Amino acid sequence: MLRNSRAIGFLIVAAVSVWPTNTLRADTTATTEFCVTVGTALSVIAPVATVPLTHDGLSGIKEFAPAVMTVISNDVDGATCTFETTTAMVHQTLPLEKRDIGLSLAVLTTDPAAAWAVTAATDQTDFGNLIPDETATVVAESTGPGNATLALVISFITGDESTLIPGDYCATITATITAK
Repeated sequence: MLRNSRAIGFLIVAAVSVWPTNTLRADTTATTEFCVTVGTALSVIAPVATVPLTHDGLSGIKEFAPAVMTVISNDVDGATCTFETTTAMVHQTLPLEKRDIGLSLAVLTTDPAAAWAVTAATDQTDFGNLIPDETATVVAESTGPGNATLALVISFITGDESTLIPGDYCATITATITAK
């Protein structure tokens, strides 16, 4: 009998020593880090490519309906959005015929953290000046991350209606947004 008990004891010791020792204990805490990469969001969204206006033939300033622009920025320091034309309104078949253009900008809505505000509200071209000025620029800026909707109003400055040649007069407004 003693002989068999030694064999059983040997088997128990052998079984215990073969069992992996690290599976018998477990850590009481473990950590895993999860990360999200956020890309830069910086854009300006214009409503349509071409905005039409039919002139009534009378003198005075003719305003287009406000173009609602969406500006998007997640830059911690904010952004600057510039709206600019580098030409007066140019007749499409007689390019020497021009009329001045006016720009006006206002903030409709802003995210509170961004605090979008207009820093240059109005400007207009003056192509008839001794030194022609065919650039008009308006600007809005934010002080932090966040979005806004801006209203851009374009004005066709008729001048003398007796010299207003029939046809299409066009100008391109370029919107540029940059991070601060």
